[in-house]
Amino acid sequence: MQKWDRLKLAFVGIDVHKDRHTATVLDCFGDRLGLVTVANRKAAFAEWLAKVQALAPGRQLIFGLENTRTPLVLT
Repeated sequence: MQKWDRLKLAFVGIDVHKDRHTATVLDCFGDRLGLVTVANRKAAFAEWLAKVQALAPGRQLIFGLENTRTPLVLT
């Protein structure tokens, strides 16, 4: 089993919407490091991810999505 250094983790909770997505970034203690909102457009995701990563430099990001009650279909 892999041992995690919790101080090197950041947790990203993503609130998804039709027009925009918002990510809240937390440290391992539950303290908010920041909030990033982006338009729901493919071209905006690279900038969004860069901003999320900048809020937690040097930390491994663990992502979680809100429960949308909609089946996820990957194509």
